[in-house]
Amino acid sequence: MTSLTQALSVALSGLQTTTGLISVASDNISNANTPGYSNKTANVASLDFGAEGGGSTITSYTRTTDPTLTNNYNAATSTASYTGTLNSYMTQVQAILDSTASNPTLTSDISNFASAWTQYSAQPESSIQQQNVINAGKQLASDIQTIAANVGTLNTQVQSDTSTTVTSLNSALKHIASLNSQIQLATTSGQNATDLQDQRDTAINQLSTYLSVTSESRSNGEIAVYTTGGQLLVDGPTSTSFSYDGTNVKDQTGAPVNGSLTGGSLQAELDFRDPNQVTSTSPGVATIPKMQSQLSAIVAAFVNQPGGSTSLFANAYSNAASASTATTATQHGDTVDNNFFQASFNAGVANSSSFVVNPDLLNGTSQIPQTGTQAIAGTFTTTANYTASGLTANGVTYTQLGAQVLSGFQQSANILSTQNTTNASQQSYYKTTLASTTGVNVDTQLANLVIYQNSYAASAHVITTVNNMLSTLISSIG
Repeated sequence: MTSLTQALSVALSGLQTTTGLISVASDNISNANTPGYSNKTANVASLDFGAEGGGSTITSYTRTTDPTLTNNYNAATSTASYTGTLNSYMTQVQAILDSTASNPTLTSDISNFASAWTQYSAQPESSIQQQNVINAGKQLASDIQTIAANVGTLNTQVQSDTSTTVTSLNSALKHIASLNSQIQLATTSGQNATDLQDQRDTAINQLSTYLSVTSESRSNGEIAVYTTGGQLLVDGPTSTSFSYDGTNVKDQTGAPVNGSLTGGSLQAELDFRDPNQVTSTSPGVATIPKMQSQLSAIVAAFVNQPGGSTSLFANAYSNAASASTATTATQHGDTVDNNFFQASFNAGVANSSSFVVNPDLLNGTSQIPQTGTQAIAGTFTTTANYTASGLTANGVTYTQLGAQVLSGFQQSANILSTQNTTNASQQSYYKTTLASTTGVNVDTQLANLVIYQNSYAASAHVITTVNNMLSTLISSIG
């Protein structure tokens, strides 16, 4: 009787163990194509109860991991997110500046304005040519205003994106801390925590899209997450949080931490608008303040700053206006304003949004000069030096100035596009390699499933046989 009981005990434990093994194999197969899912293994150990029998049991569950590949994948994700975000913004910059066109709007407007003055200087008495000059100037001013407005819109968009990213970052940190708690509880209570660990790996990779991070395992199954600079983000069930005031990301003490949150989309968003990095030559960095500064430089090239810098065009125009209304001049007694363009200045910087043709010229209450027009036309072939944030244009004409502004941003866009392609490919490589290394081999799992099912059938057959033998024995005794 005792030997039959022992056999029954062994068979029952085998039945329970193979049931667990079949469940693991089935889960592996059904999740073979689930992103972030790793191959799971049930660890089996033998049992020995002495006279009471023995058998086997599942003692724990493990998953296939590769910490080095995982770290490389997360790092590649952060880098790809950084360049991808900047590349997306620079694509919008190209659209704003029309810099990919064969004849971009800005340089075309300057060229048309110069051509109108050349034609007018040959026929200064022509009212048609005079109107052509005014129309060309109006188009130039209007397009610069449009560019300035679109830069402002992009600036607001990036600011909003940064706020959204900070909110997502806080949620991701909180989610990782929650998973830490669940994993710790499952680990200490002997439950299967491998699916939760997969979820945490996925959450860390998502976190890597926002900024670069590192992690450190704890003995109880929890992890600590840090920035690459060592700032603690998650420690067990506790996570930090950040806020954004439109300029700076701040920690829980209210201290700005822009410089310590590197990598990912967050750094890209901060870098794109950062006025403190206008001397940087890295593509995409400080693009908004550079665009604003360079647009202001173009405006200042056509307008004299009150008490400040002077403009070749504005000076020539003012001199021509004075000469045209002199006592013996053909326009003596007529209204000829000294300014063709108008713009406001703030701390010596021209406001691009305020750049307009003199309203008196537009409404016909003033005329453009008929004397000195060749000198005005000559300013468009005269070279000068211009500087702005991210721009040093020495010995260039007005059209060349516009071309250098466009080419600088286009070059940055081209570099970022190449970097983005390379980094996205690197991220994809690590993602595929990690999945291949830690993921499910369906053929292996199907083979295991057949083995487990046969083991299950064998255990079931033993139980049936023992039951029959016990029934026969009991009947014979009775």
